[in-house]
Amino acid sequence: MSKKSMTEKSKGSAKSGRSSLDHLHDRIESKINELHADFSQLRDDFKAANQSGKRARKDRIDGFKRALRDIREAADHADREWK
Repeated sequence: MSKKSMTEKSKGSAKSGRSSLDHLHDRIESKINELHADFSQLRDDFKAANQSGKRARKDRIDGFKRALRDIREAADHADREWK
């Protein structure tokens, strides 16, 4: 094999190797982008769940306060009737 053909062959394999590395880099970058999107969605879902939980907790507390107020009013009404 001539020296020139060996050089051309090594250049071709270098290009092929670089192309292979570029493809691998693109695949890794794509997976990283997918993970980033998944984590962003997870963060948004977590925030929504926290807000929903806070609203539910507030609603339960408000309901408990209403129930206590109703009991107190009923007790006051019953006390007035007995006097």
